[in-house]
Amino acid sequence: MTDSTATKSASNGGKTTDKPVPAQREHGIQRLREQECYQLSNLIGDCLSEAEHVVRKLHNKAYNRVLDNDGSRGTCPLDREEVRQILNEAYDCTALALEYIFSASLHLRDQADEPEPPF
Repeated sequence: MTDSTATKSASNGGKTTDKPVPAQREHGIQRLREQECYQLSNLIGDCLSEAEHVVRKLHNKAYNRVLDNDGSRGTCPLDREEVRQILNEAYDCTALALEYIFSASLHLRDQADEPEPPF
């Protein structure tokens, strides 16, 4: 990957200022790895968001039951099978996020071990 360099801009007798020139995106495997990192980070966020959604659903059910400690509001006891299914869903979403995190970090680790090309 190339670093950004500075160039001097011309002026009409005044001071010259250094303007940083941003590094251009490379093509080839480096560009694909950057794209992969972008896509995987989106998927990680989606997985964690879905896990949060299903956990919140369970939390709301349990919260309503806890608030009705004397049963006067008519809430039903938590269905253990439903709770188990919701927790399994949250676990699966989180496990998928971990797989994507591992995949992204594995590629970055592989790139760190590769020597910088001489050209």
